[in-house]
Amino acid sequence: MVSSKSLFLALPFLAHCTHAAPTNSSQTANLAATFPNVPAIQDVAVVQGANNHPAFLFYQDVASADLIAATVSEDGSEIINTESIVPNAELFIGGPIAAVTLDASELSVFYVNQDTVISEVRRDSTTGEWTRGSACPECIDNQVSFKILRASKILFPMWTSNTASTAEIRLVFVPPSSTGDAVTVSEAERQNGVWSLHPLVTSQNTPAQINTDAFGDIIAIQGADNKPSFLLYRDFTNQAMGDLKSVTITDAFSVGHVAAETSIVPANGMFEDCPLAVVQLGQGASDLGDIRVFYGNADFILSEIRWTGGSGWVGGSDCPECIENQASFELFGRSVLYAMGTEDSQTGSTEIRLGFETGSPDNDGDFGKIVEVVSKDGVWSPST
Repeated sequence: MVSSKSLFLALPFLAHCTHAAPTNSSQTANLAATFPNVPAIQDVAVVQGANNHPAFLFYQDVASADLIAATVSEDGSEIINTESIVPNAELFIGGPIAAVTLDASELSVFYVNQDTVISEVRRDSTTGEWTRGSACPECIDNQVSFKILRASKILFPMWTSNTASTAEIRLVFVPPSSTGDAVTVSEAERQNGVWSLHPLVTSQNTPAQINTDAFGDIIAIQGADNKPSFLLYRDFTNQAMGDLKSVTITDAFSVGHVAAETSIVPANGMFEDCPLAVVQLGQGASDLGDIRVFYGNADFILSEIRWTGGSGWVGGSDCPECIENQASFELFGRSVLYAMGTEDSQTGSTEIRLGFETGSPDNDGDFGKIVEVVSKDGVWSPST
């Protein structure tokens, strides 16, 4: 990706920038002391800051139920400011959140309003002010009315090149027509500022169904222009019993279709209802780059599986560089897991920041503690 690109998904949320890594990247961060009202967080979205710029966390506050924008210091060590950007009266409480930044001038957060319609709030890069509703005629809810399946967690945006042939934003969600254990997935595309809707289809141009609980986690991996993308999800059919599966989509939903489905982590290798997150580094014009998917294994240890291109997905003992083979970080939260990745295009240096909820099944008081660990050039360090 070029330096202006960032890709996010709602918790499971990905952030990717090719700006230089933060100057204080050697410091790991524990946000527990500064993250306000953590225990009842429903969803978290993340925007990765460029060099010398802060990151943002977006979440619903347990006390006010407002949608909050929290500004995180450059080194990730503390939250330096919080601001309510959408009042609870305008939110579907517990609904999904997603955020995307296209360049220095546009930062958009997508949420679900009380009528289960996908809505948007934008940040002005010059003034720092947030606008929505009638003050934001360009926002999605002032152009179209795309409804999401009630309380579904499946909502995430993907960034694509701003050209005549591709959408500026691809926003994937589960529409209300989905029922039972198989959901249909639709993609809203914004091209030249105009939104349109396209369902995911099979190669026979019939609606494609994803065999997952509509309230479960699903993540997206962005393909290069005119290249495949991935959807990853838990398959809860009788045959799969919770396997993590990868679905290959040939292109944007408007022109592409489902091409293949592969199990990449068995059901017994993950704890029930564990969240998912992904980082994508080094994406080029002809490939998907370095893809790292994070999840909790059956022992509640943060684990990883990687996409290696020609060799496919690699994890476990076949991946000595994966996080569980370097360190043992316990993950007990069902809702808080995010990943952010940065890389320096000049030096090749990479950094991943992974945030998760930690605790112990025998110590409820520890639940809700948000810890962020850092991998600098492939070496993971525990939070301090």
